[in-house]
Amino acid sequence: MGQFRDHARSYSARAAAYSVDLDHLAEGHTPPVMIITCSDARLVPALITGSRPGDLLELRTHGGTVPRFDKGSLPRSSARRPTRPPGTSMPRTTHR
Repeated sequence: MGQFRDHARSYSARAAAYSVDLDHLAEGHTPPVMIITCSDARLVPALITGSRPGDLLELRTHGGTVPRFDKGSLPRSSARRPTRPPGTSMPRTTHR
C-alpha cells in the first residue's frame, strides 16, 4: 500500500518531468471524448488510447455495461436538465 501512496505523492513532479501540463485543467475540463469501459483494474484506457490528462472522460462500470435509458425513471427535476456539458459545441437538448 505504501508504494501507491508514495507514487501518488510524487505525481506532480513526475508529470512535470514528462511535460504534462495540469494547470490548464484546474480552470475547467471539457474532454471531447467519453469512453465507457470495464472497471477491471487490468484495463487502462489511457494506455489503450494514448490519451493524456484531460483528453478522456472515463466511465468505468461493471463489465463496461450501460443500463437501458428509461426517461420515466428520471426525477422530474432531472428530466428538464440540459444534457450538454457547458463549454461543449454539441447542440443543447433536454430530456422530455
